[in-house]
Amino acid sequence: MASNLERLIDAAPAHIYLKDAEGRVLFVNQATATALAQAKEELIGGLDRDHLPPEQMATIRDHDLAVLQSGTPQSFQMKLDFPGGSKTMVDHKFPVTLEDGSTGVGGIAVVVEGSST
Repeated sequence: MASNLERLIDAAPAHIYLKDAEGRVLFVNQATATALAQAKEELIGGLDRDHLPPEQMATIRDHDLAVLQSGTPQSFQMKLDFPGGSKTMVDHKFPVTLEDGSTGVGGIAVVVEGSST
């Protein structure tokens, strides 16, 4: 049964996610799963690079590494091609200490108004 926190995160229109340092998806909310046209359960445990075009994933990986190396939150804007169309997103990324003590990347990405095609 979902906690109130899980319900809140799933109700958010923003894309919310958590990945380990290798890009393995540890958590996604419903908005992220819907944009990728997959169930949340199908995304969790997989690699982020399996879900968007390779050239976009290379940029996303660079952004993740910048956050992991600096240890500080950073924001990036980029256009992403989702199954339902392209969207310009502002992605706020930040380091997160995971249960095993390693550092992962958390993110909250919002659509720039009027960017959907």
